Order: sequence, then C-alpha cells, then structure tokens
Amino acid sequence: MLWTRFLRPKYQQSARLSNSLPSRALTSGTNESRLRHVASIIVKKNPSPSAGQIKGENNDTRCLDRISDQATYLVVRKPRKDNAWQFPQGGVDKDETVVQAALRELREECGQDIKVRLKDDNHPCGSYEYLYPPHFQRWADLDGNKVEYIRAEWMAGQCQPDKIEIVDFAWLTAEELKKIIESPTYKKSFENLLLF
Repeated sequence: MLWTRFLRPKYQQSARLSNSLPSRALTSGTNESRLRHVASIIVKKNPSPSAGQIKGENNDTRCLDRISDQATYLVVRKPRKDNAWQFPQGGVDKDETVVQAALRELREECGQDIKVRLKDDNHPCGSYEYLYPPHFQRWADLDGNKVEYIRAEWMAGQCQPDKIEIVDFAWLTAEELKKIIESPTYKKSFENLLLF
C-alpha cells in the first residue's frame, strides 16, 4: 500500500493508492463509511493493425483513428478550472455494484453510442482514496472519495458528451495522459492499470 502526501495551494490533501482490494481507511480517524464510493472506468482503444502513426485532421484528440500504432484511453473534461480531465466516473448508487456504476457513468457522461467489453467483470482492479479540501462543502457527512477502477476495451462508437456535466473528451496515449492530468497522486493511481 502506498501513501502519498503533497501540499496544494491553500490546503493539504492526503491520498492513498491501492492496486488490490480491500482498501482501508485513510487514517485511523477516517473510516471507510465516511468516504463516498465512486466508480471510474478506464476505456482503452487498442492499436489498429493498419499502421500509419497519426491520422485525422490537425491531430484532433477526439478522433478515434488519430493514432493507430499505440493504445489510447478515453478521458473526459469536467466544467471546472482545476483537475478537470479524468476518466469517466461517478458515485455508486445504493444497491449498485462498482461495475454497474462504472457502466452507468460511461453512458451518462459519454452517451449511448460507445460500446465496451469489460476487462474486470467482477471487481475493481485498483482504487484511489483522497480527502476533500477543507472548503469543500458538497457532502457534509463525508470526508473524501474512494475511487475504484474498472477497465474496459473499446469496441465501437464514439463519446458524445452532454456539454453540461462533461464539456469535452479526448483519446490520449499513456504519455499524453501524463501531460494533461494535473494531480500527481491521481496519475500514480492509474499508471499501472493502463497495461491490459
């Protein structure tokens, strides 16, 4: 289990990463029941057998065939200034599994057109826990999030964001993800999960 602490402007944030389940609470004073359960889905588009390094006009990151010799991953952009780019994700509803929540969030955030095949059918492949900053007041009874990852392979279709909850999307290589994702801890939480 890897613990990471880093300073952010105006507050200190704690996070813990895990590539195996079950996860424990962040600290002895924070129990898992005070964490909001979130499902995140890592959608991978495998390289195409037909070569050609870059296709598509102007290297448009929304283009599915932009890069054919490397895997690309779907990320979406939330309408906020900081930490806007992430994998599709959202809260796990009562009586819903993490896998069911991840697939529901993919449909809600990316539309009905995109089709995937699950790599992790029964349980998450990793998790990421973090505490909310002190000024965050969305859920008064919660201290942070426990994000659990599900991996899936892209089969067909394209992301069609609603332009409200999700304002943009991109298909990026692992190297491009490192450049667009702002949080070092968030990057570390998924870097080993991209190899599938």
